[in-house]
Amino acid sequence: MRILAALHLHSTYSYDAKLPLSELKQVLLARGVTCALMTEHTDEMTEEKAKAYIAECAELSDDSF
Repeated sequence: MRILAALHLHSTYSYDAKLPLSELKQVLLARGVTCALMTEHTDEMTEEKAKAYIAECAELSDDSF
């Protein structure tokens, strides 16, 4: 099995990104990427925001991504 992955990505959960997780997933899937290693900046992330991030990642994760 061959997997195309994207490494070291940021979503709008980081201060230096422009795409929310859902749009990032769409862009990556359109390019054949099925795995993403997210590396958000957490220095400004609250516990509440971290929980929301984890929940959204889980919601967006499925057999195709």
